[in-house]
Amino acid sequence: MRARRGVWLAGLLGAALCASSGASATESEDRPAWQPRTILALYKSSEAQIPEENPIRMMLEFLLNDLGLVVHYHDITQGLPEDQDLRDVRGIVTWFSTPEMPDAQAYCDWLVRQIEAGRKVVIFSSMGAFVEAKSGETIDWREAERVFTALGARIDPALEPGHPDVVLASSNDPALIAYEAPIDPAELTFYQRVFATYPGSQPFLTVQLRGMENSDSQMIVVTPK
Repeated sequence: MRARRGVWLAGLLGAALCASSGASATESEDRPAWQPRTILALYKSSEAQIPEENPIRMMLEFLLNDLGLVVHYHDITQGLPEDQDLRDVRGIVTWFSTPEMPDAQAYCDWLVRQIEAGRKVVIFSSMGAFVEAKSGETIDWREAERVFTALGARIDPALEPGHPDVVLASSNDPALIAYEAPIDPAELTFYQRVFATYPGSQPFLTVQLRGMENSDSQMIVVTPK
């Protein structure tokens, strides 16, 4: 599976993280503008992850290195990164499997600030900050939705995350998504309704709940944000 995943992950990461910021017409052609090349990879030690063993390390780092990027790991359960440590950060990648996050609302606020500052953000699997870790209470849905709004997308609170029966609705780029074999809907074990709202967004994989109208979810989508 690594080779198959590697192809579409490389394409998606390239589209999401390596889009040119555009050089000014006054800049010398012989001296291109400085570009940050560090990717901040967030993981949770509460998910039994360490810098040497986590999904980003296993499935993404070699792709990011091939793109000329350097990966720096940060355990988000130990607190938010300091602003002074973000100067060389081009983008942020997360791959969480649980909804609990210490001070989840503060994390959402921080992530929105990074997006608004122009840093690219790529979220695999769960956004990972829907529940306060200490109290076990779900945060105000509007706080979590702010993250998706900043990314040019929406998340539908009416359809709860889960593992229902999903079917493949469309694959906008079969050469990218189903490089070696068609996607087996049985492999799609997680559903949450997410859809892009920003003009120019490109969905790569859309699924829907079996027998339910208006349940299309863009499970893989890249927005201009």
